[in-house]
Amino acid sequence: MKDEKKVLIIIGIVIAIVIAVSLYCIKRIPTETITLEEFQKNTQNCGYEYVDNCVTIPVEELGKSGTAYIKDQIGVEFTECISDSIALSLYSNYAYCYMDFKQSGYSENFLSLKHYGTYTLETQGMYMHITRIKNTVMNVQVPIEEKPIVVKFMKDLKYLN
Repeated sequence: MKDEKKVLIIIGIVIAIVIAVSLYCIKRIPTETITLEEFQKNTQNCGYEYVDNCVTIPVEELGKSGTAYIKDQIGVEFTECISDSIALSLYSNYAYCYMDFKQSGYSENFLSLKHYGTYTLETQGMYMHITRIKNTVMNVQVPIEEKPIVVKFMKDLKYLN
């Protein structure tokens, strides 16, 4: 009888811990988006070069897009899509393309929810990350040694925890 009570108490404690950790993780999920104009302003305030991608990205079909060049050839791309469904498609396309880079010794993390998605792939030579919040997508594909600078930039914009 005492053993059954102990087991029930332990199970209750474990369930409470799981619920608390789950709520903490859910609370950390970004829900606020930024606009392309805010992305551009932040890029320029940080002293980075901003390039408008409207020449290569069909604005009417996809949305507005720009890239923050933190260093030569080291860019973080941001797209403000015309809808959540277009953002989900864009996010899925990036993730599918990044999966081609898998090789031995890679690490991969992802989370997919209705209005939020994140996918990270690290190989021995590359760091790739995509975040989708509602109708926006931010992605990066850089050499692994450039990871710290792009991670800081994405965290500052709240597109990476």
